[in-house]
Amino acid sequence: MKELIIIRHGQSEHHVKGITGGWSDLPLTKFGRQQAVATGYRLKEMLVGREYRFYSSDLKRALETAQIIGNIIGKEPQVEWELRELNNGIAKNLTLEEAHAIENPFSEPAIDWIPYAEGESWRMMHHRICRFMNRIQDEQEDLAVMVSHSNSMICIINHWLGIHEDHHLANIMYELEPCCIVQLRQDKHGCRTIVRLNDTSHLETLPQKFHPRDR
Repeated sequence: MKELIIIRHGQSEHHVKGITGGWSDLPLTKFGRQQAVATGYRLKEMLVGREYRFYSSDLKRALETAQIIGNIIGKEPQVEWELRELNNGIAKNLTLEEAHAIENPFSEPAIDWIPYAEGESWRMMHHRICRFMNRIQDEQEDLAVMVSHSNSMICIINHWLGIHEDHHLANIMYELEPCCIVQLRQDKHGCRTIVRLNDTSHLETLPQKFHPRDR
């Protein structure tokens, strides 16, 4: 695999209803579906003549995004639970206020802190994503296209760049807005490069419906 194109899902109902993200399984809003359509047409332009694998998280907001995109690019997504967001355990489906009330006290090292009982630490999610990436590394196609979530996408980017040290995993992050496109490519020298990061230029004609940093 020499190239990755990763897309964050569109605006979800949890964004506008004040529900925690993670493994809360809510669908896209109407605006989120509009974002997915615009993203699908951009990807159609980028993928002309290319052979590729198409993967999606199984959570509703990601899978719905992938299915809308798939209808435009003419390819069904292969559903992979390992592409899910950070597991928020017992905070699933709770409001942000309710989740905050049951959050575990922060502890060091940060990457081993599990915010909610029955959930995941950052290290656990990173290992989950790495297992998936290692499993698909030798697929026949050079290009993989994925629809996932902001935190899992951070792990994918770090894996691509070979970032595995605890200090860097805890301190290197990327801002990824809904339905942004990230493109990672291996150049002719074998170097792992970032071609585009948090690209939302294809969404500029859509009205801004919520703050992009909402989770």
